[in-house]
Amino acid sequence: MEDYRLIKCLREGLPTDMTVYDAAALSSLVGLTVQSVSQRSNVPDFSRGRWRTHRPLGIVRA
Repeated sequence: MEDYRLIKCLREGLPTDMTVYDAAALSSLVGLTVQSVSQRSNVPDFSRGRWRTHRPLGIVRA
């Protein structure tokens, strides 16, 4: 689904759903998991708290 949304946004000139912070977080999962377990679940926040106010994507409705 993420690939479909990325291609759709690029074709239509829309902002992508994934930010550079999302990409950094997804790219570092294995290393951070090991680090997190060794430090009792202390994971860095790549978005510097911006995840709290991130707008909804519009593809998931409650």
